[in-house]
Amino acid sequence: PLHGLGRGQVQAQAAETMQRTLDSWNAGVTVVEVQIRTANPPTEVVAAFRDVTNAQQDAESAANEANTYRNRVINEAKGDAAKLIESARGYREQSVREATGDVSRFDQIYNEYRKAPGVTKERLYIETMQRVLQNSNKVVIDGKGASAPIILPPDVFRPRTAAPPPVRVEPQPETGAAPTPSTGAAR
Repeated sequence: PLHGLGRGQVQAQAAETMQRTLDSWNAGVTVVEVQIRTANPPTEVVAAFRDVTNAQQDAESAANEANTYRNRVINEAKGDAAKLIESARGYREQSVREATGDVSRFDQIYNEYRKAPGVTKERLYIETMQRVLQNSNKVVIDGKGASAPIILPPDVFRPRTAAPPPVRVEPQPETGAAPTPSTGAAR
C-alpha cells in the first residue's frame, strides 16, 4: 500500500489506526507521530514496482508532451488566425480607399461632363483608346473625321522582325528534275 499512497498518507493512516486500537484497549497512550524511515518492497515484487513506477513516469511524460504539442498547435492557429484577420482588414481598407478614389474621380468627370458634355465625351473616348491601343502593333484611324490629331509612335512603320534572306533557285542539268532552292552559299 505504501507504493500507491505515498509515505505521508501511510504514516497518517498508521497513526490513526494505532490510536484507535490503543483507545479501544484503554491503554492511556497517545500516538504523537509515526515515521516510516525506509520502505522497501519484497524482492519478489521489486521488478513489478519498478514497472509501475516507470509506467507512471511514462504516462506523465506523454501527458506533458501532449500538452506541449496542444499548446504549440493552439498558438500557431491563433497566430495564423491573427494574420488572416489582419490581412482581411488591410484588404478591406485598401478596397474602401480605392472605391473612395473611384467615386471621387467619377464625381470630377461628372462635374466636367455637366459643364461641357461633348468635350468630356471626346476626351474620355481618346483616353480609352490610348489605354486600349497602347501595346497594339496595329494603327487605328477613325474614319469619321475625328477632330483630335492622330499621333503615331515613331517605330510604327518599322518592321518588327528581319525579313528572311532571299532564296535563289538554281537550274538543274537537263534531267527533267525540278529546280532546287539555294541559299546562295558556294558548293
